[in-house]
Amino acid sequence: MVYVGASHVAQLVRQVLAADPRTRDLVIRVSYNRGTLTLMGTVPTAEDREMLEQVALAQPGIDSLVLAVDVAGEESHLVGSAPLSVEELTTMGP
Repeated sequence: MVYVGASHVAQLVRQVLAADPRTRDLVIRVSYNRGTLTLMGTVPTAEDREMLEQVALAQPGIDSLVLAVDVAGEESHLVGSAPLSVEELTTMGP
């Protein structure tokens, strides 16, 4: 598989998140390496977290996603999180 430049993909995702009215007010760190996109931070609601996931997975070049994003006021469940493939994420139920 051919991977696009990491800085290009990360910048694209940052721009898309900043432009989308559902995610533009969220403060999230974005990194990308060899097909894996990582989003890190804390958001106000579970709906915000889901929106980040949807917007990120809609971008080209993303093979897997590490969603290291906590919801404010909820216990963190991120320790030891492994990346999920796009196929795993799209087949997961609510």
